[in-house]
Amino acid sequence: MLLACAPAEQHTLPLHVLAAALAELRVPVRLLGGRVPGSALAAAVRRVGAGSVFVWRQLIEADGVPAEPRQPAELAALAPSRPAPRLVVGGPGWWQTALPAGAEHAPDLSTAVRLLSPPC
Repeated sequence: MLLACAPAEQHTLPLHVLAAALAELRVPVRLLGGRVPGSALAAAVRRVGAGSVFVWRQLIEADGVPAEPRQPAELAALAPSRPAPRLVVGGPGWWQTALPAGAEHAPDLSTAVRLLSPPC
């Protein structure tokens, strides 16, 4: 499982909290950190064969530009991966963003833990 911030996002604390919560459940994760370009995220997914990806976006606007309602490039870059990883996005920055088919939005970190944890 990969945890990363959207390309213009520097707020990494939620990723560390999520990684710690998943570690308590013995879910292995790789934390990529802040400002991860979509191409780098897609390459990491292919390289490690990630089954799940979580992308955090705190900011509704980046560099003073409001987020567009279209699908962000960082998520579109994941589409060619086969098999496609489970995609979960979190944070208020995804408000009014068109998510790719099958992507899930976690409105809070407890929901993200539930969505990313293996079934009991």
